[in-house]
Amino acid sequence: VSTFFWKYVVDFFQARHRVVTWDYRGHNRSEPPRDLVAEHFTMEINARDCIAVLDDARIDRAVFLGHSMGCQVIFEIWKHFPDRVAGLVPVCGPYGRPLDTAFGLPEMSHALFATFYAAVNAFPSEIQTLLRPLLRSPLPLQIARLGAINAQLAEADDMQPYFDHLSKMDLRVFFLMAGEMQRHDAGPWLGEIDAPTLVVAGEHDLMTPLSLSHDMA
Repeated sequence: VSTFFWKYVVDFFQARHRVVTWDYRGHNRSEPPRDLVAEHFTMEINARDCIAVLDDARIDRAVFLGHSMGCQVIFEIWKHFPDRVAGLVPVCGPYGRPLDTAFGLPEMSHALFATFYAAVNAFPSEIQTLLRPLLRSPLPLQIARLGAINAQLAEADDMQPYFDHLSKMDLRVFFLMAGEMQRHDAGPWLGEIDAPTLVVAGEHDLMTPLSLSHDMA
């Protein structure tokens, strides 16, 4: 996604702290690499991109907040750059292989992802032409309210920028990065993390079950 998901966090903290948000490569204001291949979208690459942003901003150490895939990214930041980490805040996301636990139906999640992954790579322009008007309509929000988001708390003004963003980006970037998200697993070394860490979870989160967040903590 893009930086709009952090607007409430930024508004809350910016009066007392310096807050930096950034876009992954191929998302919103960040250009994609010239070659759309999987090795350009790994979690380690995302971590190194984040450190490059901090270097440019002349920030030596930071508390890293990550949402969804961002949880895996901030764990990679600790793994490769522990001296830069003052703390970690993984928010509603996995430490690895999200399709193994999403919706409690791993076989279905794997099959659906594999189908969309193949289709997007085989017919990228046709699928994007088909999906763009659909993503800009009210339909995705109504579907999400069936269980993917909290219908009482997630306002349309908060969610529609997400669907608009998806409609504009190259879906091959989305699926390449999601594929690397599934290949990544911080589980084997999660217990080595010695930075102060706050795990934020949703009690009824279908994508990252609460039990997974307990295991992470």
